[in-house]
Amino acid sequence: MAEDLPKWEPVGNSQALRVWQFDGPNVYPHVTLVRMSPTDYQGFVNDPASLLTFARDNNLFPVPATSIGPLTSVSFEPDVSYPQYLVTMIHSLGSKLSAVAIRGLTDNS
Repeated sequence: MAEDLPKWEPVGNSQALRVWQFDGPNVYPHVTLVRMSPTDYQGFVNDPASLLTFARDNNLFPVPATSIGPLTSVSFEPDVSYPQYLVTMIHSLGSKLSAVAIRGLTDNS
């Protein structure tokens, strides 16, 4: 049923979709999508370790990540002309957090 599906939820100035909820907490890797403003994204570019804190503080995964792994972005420099970034956060069985970020499309794209 649609009411049982995970939904986008506010987390600070962002929104998160806990995709891992489809299969439950025992199936790895856990994946959470985060719609993030350019300002918030810039904060993570400046301090990548803060992404780990963000994930823990907002309970983005059923088990807290303990270390941070590769962080990849297709657009390295944050650009305020883009309304949002989509950050795919991956929590591995070894409790490492990795992330991939892409820019959202503008209205003119």
